Formats: sequence, structure tokens, C-alpha cells
Amino acid sequence: VIVTLIYTAVQWVALGTLPGVASSATPLADAAARFLPWGGLLMTVGGVISILGTNGNTVLSGPRYLYALARDGFGPRFLATLHPRYRTPTAALLLQTAIALPLAFTGSFEALATLSTVARLATYFGTALAVPVLRRKLPREAAVRLPGGSAIPIAAALLCVVFAASAKKENLIAGAVALAAGGLIYFFWRRPVTPDTEI
Repeated sequence: VIVTLIYTAVQWVALGTLPGVASSATPLADAAARFLPWGGLLMTVGGVISILGTNGNTVLSGPRYLYALARDGFGPRFLATLHPRYRTPTAALLLQTAIALPLAFTGSFEALATLSTVARLATYFGTALAVPVLRRKLPREAAVRLPGGSAIPIAAALLCVVFAASAKKENLIAGAVALAAGGLIYFFWRRPVTPDTEI
């Protein structure tokens, strides 16, 4: 709730202080410059730090997803290997790099950002729909407690659909292909695993 309020307040202030916000390439920085002479620079530096943090999270967590899936039998066995010293999923890191670099060099930033947003919305959509199911399945009711019961996750899932509907057709097709590939791997590519595999 706090994060939502902060984001909403920032957008509200930007819209209120910058009449031509739609035509600005750096709307938040321009709005901050209205309040402080160095406000634009501060907002730009904050944006760079935020981007670096997001990229760092993606670089660190993405290969771990591939590693965990392969370890559990959903994917090639070589992706479940760890570096003997650093315990990092080296094969998954190399695969992610091999996919990400061509996209970074051949696609525009706007297209990649939109595609990333569609992928995140698909993740959020699945997470939101899983909450009511987990509330029924988990033995302890307190494990997943939300005010309003299932209303919040259902509303979140509907918002994901609304936001995804505004994406470009090619991004929706790419997202659908990725989801279909993931579904095929989940249902048809499952190999037996040993219970003592390390994470």
C-alpha cells in the first residue's frame, strides 16, 4: 500500500506541475526541476540507480529460476549445474546472457521495456490467481491472510488483464509464445530427479 501511494503521489505531482508532461522525454526530472534547481539531476541519478538495481536483480535472480526449474526436472540437466567454488548457476547465467545480449543490441529500449512489462504482468497475473488457491490448500489459514479475502487478488488479476490489453500486438504474441513454451515444458518435459540435489 505504501509503495502504491508513493508511486501515485509522484505521478500526481508530475501531472500537476508539468502541463506538457506527455510530450516530455524526461517528465519526472522536468517536474523535479520546477521545485529545486538540482531536482532534475537528483531525479536522473535516482533513476539510474533504480535501473542498475533492477538490472542487478534480473541478472542475479533470472538464472536462479532456470536453475531451480532444471533441478526439479523441468528443463535440460546441464542448467542445474553449479560452479564448484562460487555455487552460482554458471550454465544458466551463460544461457541468459546468450539470449539477452542479442535482444539488447537489436531491439529498441522501448520495445524491450514493453516486452518486459508484458512478461511481468503475466507473472503477477499468475501470482494473483494463486493466492485464493493457496488460501484453501494451505493447512494454516494465517499463512495467506488478506483483508477482503479473495477480492484483492481477483482485482489485481483483472488489472493485469487491463494493462496487458494496452500492449502492442507483437508483444502479446511474444508473451503468448513464451507462456505456451513454458506450458509444454511443464506438462511434457519432466525428468526424474534425485532428492539430494543441492540448491
